[in-house]
Amino acid sequence: MLGLRPNTRLDFLRRRTLAQVCFGPHDLQLHFDENTSISIESSIALGEDEKGLVRHRSYEEVSRELLCLLNKVVIEVSWKPDGTVTLVFGEGSIIQIYDDNPDFESFTIASPTGLIVV
Repeated sequence: MLGLRPNTRLDFLRRRTLAQVCFGPHDLQLHFDENTSISIESSIALGEDEKGLVRHRSYEEVSRELLCLLNKVVIEVSWKPDGTVTLVFGEGSIIQIYDDNPDFESFTIASPTGLIVV
């Protein structure tokens, strides 16, 4: 549980289109256009609004919802120092990623400008 540095900027995730979703037994990968990706090893939440977010540890529980986001554009991104990252897609769906793995990295964000490990 590393959290995000105070000077972290994730604005580059805006206007990224989700191009591929990859599932592994212990990880989830979200690949966007512009050579940007998020590799997740922690829990995530999905929902249609902030109040409706449901947290999941098993990615297979939300596979259908994630696949429905293919070819959708991130219109808003927000983040907190505790490591929580929220992506809002054009049609209103939300993915929230948490820094809740006490022993290992929770997620990694790769972009042309560098790598962010949380």
